[in-house]
Amino acid sequence: MNATLQHRCDLLIENYRIMSERETFGSSYELLAAAGLYMAADSVADPERLTAARNIIKSSVGIFSDFRGVMEYVLRAKMAMTEDPQGYFDTLRAVYDLIKNGVFATSFDVIAAMILTDSRSADYTTLAENMKAIYKQMQKTHKFLTSEADRPFAALMATSGKHPEAVAARAEAIFQSLKGRLRVGMDTRQTIANILALYDRPDEEMCERICSLNTLLRNARRSFGTDSYASILGILADTDLSAEELATRLFDAEDYLRNSKPFKGLFGASTGSRRMMAALCVMSDCNTKENARSAMIGTSVQITVSIMVLMFIMISAASSTH
Repeated sequence: MNATLQHRCDLLIENYRIMSERETFGSSYELLAAAGLYMAADSVADPERLTAARNIIKSSVGIFSDFRGVMEYVLRAKMAMTEDPQGYFDTLRAVYDLIKNGVFATSFDVIAAMILTDSRSADYTTLAENMKAIYKQMQKTHKFLTSEADRPFAALMATSGKHPEAVAARAEAIFQSLKGRLRVGMDTRQTIANILALYDRPDEEMCERICSLNTLLRNARRSFGTDSYASILGILADTDLSAEELATRLFDAEDYLRNSKPFKGLFGASTGSRRMMAALCVMSDCNTKENARSAMIGTSVQITVSIMVLMFIMISAASSTH
């Protein structure tokens, strides 16, 4: 394993250690999501700033707020990494009010609000409207596949600077292109298509890379599976590395992480989560070396992975096997 990839893995492990030593009730999955944000930003967690962020949240919203629960650790990490945590939280709440889906708002709306807030837009109202338009198009195209979990991806598309109808149409074209080529569930294929639609690379190049990579991983019995875990394939398309090079780096990172605190023992995070975080380390390393083409792409990598981890927590963590 190269030195810079090992640095990313070590950073993930160290940030997890820092937070797990201070937190009593957070699950390994929640802490991993926050540690992943710090790692992707090439930063080390500051316990005092995390505590300050927690106090801001506790003094601002009730215990049953969508800003608490499974979202709180990621939110605290986001706040702690900003110069003005209180200002960030105030803006986030205002954006959340613009996009929340009626009285049935969920943690996915908080994630979507984070994505829009991180864009530092001068016009959050327009961004929110674009996000809603994209989400409605998703629902229209795939009524039974689209769920609240897709709202963060609609937010990512809204921040891409592309026309809402154009980016939604591109995602649908990619979804159809992957049909019969990528052995994953239909909802996971939709998630991957939503991610690929954000990038500037040719559609066929990206589709071929992740299909080839998935075949290599399956043949090595180290695949991401066919459910939500496999969505991480989407972030692995935005690189100049071949499928073979990506597979080698993924194996190196996963093997390195295997016996670290977040993943070992009876209560460690699952094999799927370990492979997901290995993928985040690999792509963060690639972004550092290749100088990501825009801040949007770098940000989307971090947030998308966090979304995947959180989806796992909320949907299938309790029943996952190791």
